[in-house]
Amino acid sequence: MRTSFESWELAARLAMSDRGIDHGAAGPLIAAAKSHWVESGQDPWEALGTPDAFAVAAAQERPAAERAAHDTQGMTPIEHVSGALLVLAVLTIPAVLLAALTRGALTFPVTVAGLTGSLLFALCWVVVLGVPDAARAAGRPQGVRWAYGAGSVLAVASGVAFTQLPQTRFGALPVAVVVLVAAVLVWWLSRTRASRRRPAGGGDSGSRQWSGELRGLLIGRHDLPAGRADELVAEAEQHLAASGGTASEEFGPAGEYAAELAVGETTRQVPWWRGPAAALVSTVAGTVAAIQVAVGHWRDDHPVAAVLASAVALLGAVAVTRLIRKR
Repeated sequence: MRTSFESWELAARLAMSDRGIDHGAAGPLIAAAKSHWVESGQDPWEALGTPDAFAVAAAQERPAAERAAHDTQGMTPIEHVSGALLVLAVLTIPAVLLAALTRGALTFPVTVAGLTGSLLFALCWVVVLGVPDAARAAGRPQGVRWAYGAGSVLAVASGVAFTQLPQTRFGALPVAVVVLVAAVLVWWLSRTRASRRRPAGGGDSGSRQWSGELRGLLIGRHDLPAGRADELVAEAEQHLAASGGTASEEFGPAGEYAAELAVGETTRQVPWWRGPAAALVSTVAGTVAAIQVAVGHWRDDHPVAAVLASAVALLGAVAVTRLIRKR
């Protein structure tokens, strides 16, 4: 029975995640469902219904503004951007410590090339890893191509800065300062959740603009296939033409109406960078890079750094194995 409930729970959590209910919000719902299941003595599917039906009911019970403001990952646009910055800050700490250990120095030389290149790299990281999902969550999926275009330019600019700008040293930056700044940034970003109280957007506007907002929100924020989004928009436009009313009068804000429509939809189409193929490719690339770093450190007689890089490579290999088994 326990295994049976765990299977139901996993399916229910995945279904709720597709409807923008994150792990933390799903916890109390799962706990209440488990309590009811234990009291019933029945099979979870009989006592609780299907996971999809449970997720739909849970999504419908959330406040309209809360449903409308978050995408299928339970995040707002600003949270995607700050999340990318958070990951960068977290990774900076071990990277800086490893570099200091390898160099055997407690300071980094400050140069025009290093400073400019690092800032451009950080900006590229946020643009590539945060802005695409932020654009979709904002109901602007067409902004994804611009984000990747800008990210490509920033990546090239970062490489040019590192290699072509003056390498003359004009100061020294203590390793402790870099680690402290990164740690403070991690603490601040992990505690900042004010963006979750933002309104969903999409208030009073002309019918044509409202329809465009609705389509963008259905595709970007709620991961509906473009064809299905077009059908739902067409149905809304037909209703408006027949009623003669305005979109805000008949349906309310586009954000809230998009969330209402998405609750009953079972088919989702996630963007390619959140798909299993992209996860596998990026994990393989990271593992190969870790192996190369480990080999380089072993060759240069830096055993501690080599062991750390080898551990990262091993974790990457385990992750790759799990991803392959899921396919």
